Amino acid sequence: MSASNPLRYKRPEHSEIRHKNMKFLITDRPTDTTVERYIEDLNKYGANVVVRVCDPSYSTDKLEQKGIKVVVCHSHSFFFLSIYYVLDFG
Repeated sequence: MSASNPLRYKRPEHSEIRHKNMKFLITDRPTDTTVERYIEDLNKYGANVVVRVCDPSYSTDKLEQKGIKVVVCHSHSFFFLSIYYVLDFG
């Protein structure tokens, strides 16, 4: 597809949500080929914990090598784990 094709997939922007002393960074899920870019973005936002609530689409090795903790959970427990781990966000 050409760069001018309107149907070309564009990666959604990250959304940062702040509430009192908590911060959440909502992203789409990376792949093994894009995880390095996500690590750069996570560092930019000061994130050091990723709560994965989607099916695996990337290896967590690179994140963990960079000191980013990965918590894998099911969507029904996402909210409670997020409250706990967001305190370690930065």
